[in-house]
Amino acid sequence: MKRAKKKIKCCENCAFFKLYYRAGVWTFWEENQGKCSQLKKVIDKTDCCQQFKARKALVRLSLKDMDAAIENVKYMYDFFNGITEEYWQ
Repeated sequence: MKRAKKKIKCCENCAFFKLYYRAGVWTFWEENQGKCSQLKKVIDKTDCCQQFKARKALVRLSLKDMDAAIENVKYMYDFFNGITEEYWQ
């Protein structure tokens, strides 16, 4: 059973924690340790401490992206309004 990452205040969900990666042949592998910039030491990702700070999600949208999204929604709205009930049977 998976645990909900956002609800648990452990290091792997902290803004100060940066996970270490190991280079493989085709991809990178996650390690179980990382660097805490607040404590300035290497720690395990499952550790917990009083320095925890939640990460903030940063989403950057331009006006061009917003216009494209609006056009896509308009297209879908017109498409689904044009479908009659006979289509679904």
